Amino acid sequence: MENSERITIDIAEFQKDPENAFKTAEKEQSVVHVIDGDTVAGVLMSKAQYEFARDEIESLYDVIDELTVNENLANSDEKTFSVDDAAYEKIKELQLDEDWE
Repeated sequence: MENSERITIDIAEFQKDPENAFKTAEKEQSVVHVIDGDTVAGVLMSKAQYEFARDEIESLYDVIDELTVNENLANSDEKTFSVDDAAYEKIKELQLDEDWE
């Protein structure tokens, strides 16, 4: 998705034919900058580019979550234990004693 030259389209041209901007983004595998005068009014990408970016962001959040948990465990005095599936099913079936304090 890297392109060394920025692809731009004037906002008036975009308003006349918005589909062309999305086709350009798809074809060039790059975002398209919508220009209004001297400023960028918006940045467009194709649906495929958006889905790819969203999936990448989700993957990065998963990595951050895993690293955070691992760091918290490494810096904790608490011990952790794994529970196999059979033991987990037994634990799920336990009922709490409402009178217990």
